[in-house]
Amino acid sequence: TDMGYDYITLQSFSEKYSIPINEVDAIKTELFTSPHWLKWVEYRTSLVTDMAKSISETVRAVRSDVNLIAISARDSVDHFYMQDMTGWLEAGLFDGVCLALYEGDEAENDPIDELAYDDSYITSKGDIIGSFTNRNAFFFTALESDKLISGEVIANAIGESRLIGSNGYIFSNLDSFIAQNYHLALNKGIASNEAFSPLSETSSAMKSILEA
Repeated sequence: TDMGYDYITLQSFSEKYSIPINEVDAIKTELFTSPHWLKWVEYRTSLVTDMAKSISETVRAVRSDVNLIAISARDSVDHFYMQDMTGWLEAGLFDGVCLALYEGDEAENDPIDELAYDDSYITSKGDIIGSFTNRNAFFFTALESDKLISGEVIANAIGESRLIGSNGYIFSNLDSFIAQNYHLALNKGIASNEAFSPLSETSSAMKSILEA
């Protein structure tokens, strides 16, 4: 609960907006009811964006040939992560985004079940990201791989991720993926055909799909 509400951050916010420190300190318990909440969200978001910009500039200065993909948390409440994902893409900080669809967090009162890949919130957030990134950047979905999740559920999740416009999917984590032999289940069905690159020329990609 102290993440982002540390003294240095609170003090900096207090000085920037000339708000008494005792009122600023109360934000971490008042949250949405605080009269300074919107400014706090804006300020915290700017800090995360500054960090994203620094990472992007540092990596691109060293390896301009790599694609940078940022993980977008599946947060349903804006104060958890403060990620201006579309803003990052518009500014060219990253080449794509991966929407995390795993691990609901009870401590954060996250109302979305970890297996609810077709949840209305997930679908609507995916639609927004997909409609934007398919014009400007890659869009991947991050799927959970765990012993409690069957290969059938994973296959359905991949199908759902395609319906919301994703270019592909990424599993978390590799050890569990291998341990559960997901590749054996997926290779018999939804992943039975060879993939083609999202960067493929359109007509060639369509030809490959039709011939598969």
